[in-house]
Amino acid sequence: MDNNVYKKVGRRYEPIGLLVDDHYLGDGFWYVRHGKGTKSITNVNYMAELYHLPYNRGEVDFGEIADLHNFTEELMDSPEWRGLTSKPHSLMDVVTFVVGKCYKNSKK
Repeated sequence: MDNNVYKKVGRRYEPIGLLVDDHYLGDGFWYVRHGKGTKSITNVNYMAELYHLPYNRGEVDFGEIADLHNFTEELMDSPEWRGLTSKPHSLMDVVTFVVGKCYKNSKK
């Protein structure tokens, strides 16, 4: 097995130069996100379960799940979220913040 991670370009897959431990990865699709000094590798089936989505039935595609995961990461890294979690807030405050962010994100 090749230890390189590949991305799909058109109809082909090209290596991106990110090596992973092949003992860590099992069968299936894996979402790889990397930035400056960080990388995360997550199984798509796990992400679908995390968001309570019917991925195995084909109702939601990989790209939609990846977009949700990216949005979640952006939300958690936002200064507003850090400010919200630094003080006691009601569940309603948290839910309205998340719904507002979802609404703004849907308008992009």
